Amino acid sequence: MSKSFIPQPLSMISMIYDLSKTMLESSQENLENFEEAQDRPHVLDDDIVERSIKLYTKQNEDIVYFISQCKEWRKENLTSKQEQQVTACESNYKELRKSNQRILFLMDDYKDRTIEKILQKDDIEMALDFLMGTISPLSEGKDMKKKEMKENKRTARPHGEKDASLFKEYKENRNILGKLITNLFAEVTDSQAFSAAKILGIYEAGFEESIRIRNDAEMSMHAEHCLLYFSLKDTPLLQLILGEKKPIFKPQERKLIEALLKSYFTIFKIEEIYKNGAIKVSDLMTNEKRILFDKTMNEQQSVGNYVLCTVLDMGDYIMTGSGTLPFSIEYPGGQEVLKIFSDYLQSIDDISKIPPKKTEKCVSDIFRYCFETKAFG
Repeated sequence: MSKSFIPQPLSMISMIYDLSKTMLESSQENLENFEEAQDRPHVLDDDIVERSIKLYTKQNEDIVYFISQCKEWRKENLTSKQEQQVTACESNYKELRKSNQRILFLMDDYKDRTIEKILQKDDIEMALDFLMGTISPLSEGKDMKKKEMKENKRTARPHGEKDASLFKEYKENRNILGKLITNLFAEVTDSQAFSAAKILGIYEAGFEESIRIRNDAEMSMHAEHCLLYFSLKDTPLLQLILGEKKPIFKPQERKLIEALLKSYFTIFKIEEIYKNGAIKVSDLMTNEKRILFDKTMNEQQSVGNYVLCTVLDMGDYIMTGSGTLPFSIEYPGGQEVLKIFSDYLQSIDDISKIPPKKTEKCVSDIFRYCFETKAFG
């Protein structure tokens, strides 16, 4: 499409509507196929990646003009059918932009892991990439990961007779917390979300403002940052929402809301992994050893790894907020995260009286670094 906008006649509405529908279906189908290649990007070649980048970049540039055309048509006296098609066009092109953007994120991730790039590496480079997790083995990748997970020995926790019932309670609380975070985040206005996104470097200006989110992990981190670590008039957004909306909570929900309001940001080191979902961790903020319940981390993490998270104290155990980031300090990314957190700790005189602005800056710096390096998957 020409860079200079040329209004189209009403007779073109049906054709452009059909075009929007076809483009969206094609993009979503290709997105599904590309997402299936996440564990095996070597099935793609340079040509596929390069053509995809050119195609979907160009499509997203043209979407601006299609939406402008729809706005021009709305100034005319449209029939009922034309109005429905223009509305559908606008919706299709907005969804197309999201689908294309997701494809472009994947292509950016895949471009250095195509079959050509892998074949150009020598044995030492291949070994280093595999150990760093940059590439997966060309076969049996998932089976090897499952084998590693099984080798994590889990024993019954000393004096952990209540762990089975605590784990059941934790799973209920995790389910309720997820719904609470979703509902509370829905109360965040676009303006507030955009302001928070600017701090994290994931805000995108343009014809329509948007937030660059690639997956559920990034969405969880963005939601947590908005609610707990983004303030307006020196008040965290979560407190403002609760004060303005005054929602009514059930007893178990109220307990979790109170835990959220008292939560704090820290890094854990995993010391022991037990049965029934229990994990013994060292808290780098308080220097205390605590029992954390987390099903996913219990199954997938190893002793010696670190976990970046928000902590909710549930009395007999602790749990994490809506987003967590396990990492290893063997690699530069983990070392950088630990350095930012260490600088934060050194700036604190009394951990019982931490200035909220210091915590917000630390969390924002770490999250922004993780978004930039795509550490959230």
